[in-house]
Amino acid sequence: MLQSLTLVAYLLPPGLPAEAPPSFPIEVQVWVNSVATNLACTLTLASVNVNQKATCSDPLDTVVVNAGDTVLVEMTTRRPSIPGCKT
Repeated sequence: MLQSLTLVAYLLPPGLPAEAPPSFPIEVQVWVNSVATNLACTLTLASVNVNQKATCSDPLDTVVVNAGDTVLVEMTTRRPSIPGCKT
């Protein structure tokens, strides 16, 4: 069984370039056998706050998995491409 998903993100120096959006979301979702589950969360990073830590969690949803299941954790963001930024 999968449960208690937590995402922790850091924005470290030098931060993001001036052309970066003021904030952007990062979404995490767990998939089992190519099907999206309810085990997910979204956090928002503010690009102006260097040395920032942001978290989100889903402590309520659970997902049953069995031997041989394919489990994928997908992380996405809807921000434009920013040089030097890794997601």
